[in-house]
Amino acid sequence: MGNCFSARAAAIVVALFAIPGLAAEARIRFLPVPPTGRYPTATAPGALRFACASGVLELERYFRGNGLPFNPVLVRAEREMKCHIFYQPTLPGFRALPDNEPVKGLFLDVNLLGFLTLRSAQHGDSLDIAKEMLPKIGRPLAISLGMPQNQDPALYARALKFHFPDSIHSFSFRDSTWDQSNPWVQDYLKSGIADGRERVLVTRQAFEGKPENGELFQPALEALKGEWFVRSQLSWEGGDLQFIRHPKNPSRIVLFYGDSASPYWGKSLTEGEFAHVLMREFGADDAVNFADISSHVDYFICLLPRDGIVLISQPEKENYGIARAAVDVLVDYFRAMPQPEVNELARLFSNREAAFGPNLNRISQVLDRIREKEADWPLPLDGGLGEQLERYTDQNCPNDPGDCVNPAGVAAMLKKDPRLLNGWAEGAISVRTGRDLAGRIVSVIRSQLPGFHSPARAMVDSKAKLLEDIGFRVVRVPRLAGDPSLGMGWPGISYTNSALIDDTLFLPRFGFGPAEDAFFEKLRLQLPPHYKVVPLYARHMLLRNGGIHCISGLLRTQTSAPPALPSALRVPGPPPLLSIPHSGN
Repeated sequence: MGNCFSARAAAIVVALFAIPGLAAEARIRFLPVPPTGRYPTATAPGALRFACASGVLELERYFRGNGLPFNPVLVRAEREMKCHIFYQPTLPGFRALPDNEPVKGLFLDVNLLGFLTLRSAQHGDSLDIAKEMLPKIGRPLAISLGMPQNQDPALYARALKFHFPDSIHSFSFRDSTWDQSNPWVQDYLKSGIADGRERVLVTRQAFEGKPENGELFQPALEALKGEWFVRSQLSWEGGDLQFIRHPKNPSRIVLFYGDSASPYWGKSLTEGEFAHVLMREFGADDAVNFADISSHVDYFICLLPRDGIVLISQPEKENYGIARAAVDVLVDYFRAMPQPEVNELARLFSNREAAFGPNLNRISQVLDRIREKEADWPLPLDGGLGEQLERYTDQNCPNDPGDCVNPAGVAAMLKKDPRLLNGWAEGAISVRTGRDLAGRIVSVIRSQLPGFHSPARAMVDSKAKLLEDIGFRVVRVPRLAGDPSLGMGWPGISYTNSALIDDTLFLPRFGFGPAEDAFFEKLRLQLPPHYKVVPLYARHMLLRNGGIHCISGLLRTQTSAPPALPSALRVPGPPPLLSIPHSGN
């Protein structure tokens, strides 16, 4: 026979290619997905690749033969070969638990100084939200509080009793080295099921848009160890990944996603390839892209699975009550150190007819002046506090004032002068709030002026129709500011950035008085009566690009029978119900 195959031998070889697990990789070449320059460590080495062959049929045979999903639309040409994105999930068989499943635990990161100094003043940060939220949850949950664990354990126990008295929940403490620099727990945890066991995927690195954060937040991520937690091969932001069972076919899980992770590892991928990787990692069957309408998906939607309802945020327009309330926030904040522009703005907003009529041009000019001058305005803080801190550091840390703010210095101040430390904690959060307040309030006001055009409103209509076509009932709720044309780099105030626990819907409240309360009352009337709509004061978080959902690491448990294996993983099988568009190379 020499070096030639007989017809029978050739048939045997071809048959071997079709046997699952025996597809010959010798005919397949793997090419790495180029890493993104600023985030070279965002994925595990070799996790993202292209599988390539000389032709599409050979490539498909390899994927089908190994039980891997293959979408002909995703085939691209590379180096005279046909290639398909290839990704093996971190946890084989992992299925993210959708919002249909009940919450069993809650991860929250809170400010150490506010917690230990028994802070009582409300700022609307994660500590305030937790204190208001947890008593309103009607059944016990496992609560994990994250903060630096560098002080006397007795102080934590005392503070826990102060902030959460007579709580029905069980609490544990978790070391979190980042304190208040990243309270967005939702961004680094996703719970699910693998091999019949509840597991939690942890993002590989937490960047939050900045490469330097990868190392800064690394220790806190590494602290999440144990049988529950598995470190993902990918970096992602969980607020941009939402899961729900399909309303018409509950065995399928729908992923709503955005592109916040794309700069980390997906810049060279098409839209379809990026979605394919996310679906593989989290075990979703269908994917819906909301990247073009919101910085994070949880700023655009809130899922109410029991009734197949999706809340979507729609830009509010020409709401004088909100604009006037925003002016009042500025007036109140600068009451101790009045600014002439703020006072003039209040005069121009004396009534709707004047503000939205003859005063409109002047209001726009004053808003421009506030934006120009706000960086130079002094923050209205207690001057006496600064003097007390200077005296304390002179007496206790004469060589280096920094010695008073390291863990040992904080421990000493807790013993020597807890009231001063409390004032320091209050002042610090006031400064963080104040740095952002004026400019962002200006953007809220401007977004309500007549003539302001938000392109997002038209996009909301198309997304609403898409959701309705899938089978969801859509309920629209307001969104304030956040439009890119305002030039703030701020997602605005979204009331969909909420947390649903059982039938209690916790929404963020900025503090705009009756005009904002009207939003909540309207939503109550639009929802079935078994839902409780509970607004929580969240001003600090809203100003810092977050809300209730962002700070809530919701751990779910599976109560229903495990869903069927994703149809995309069966060989052969039907394509996903929702097609993934191909956007080219």
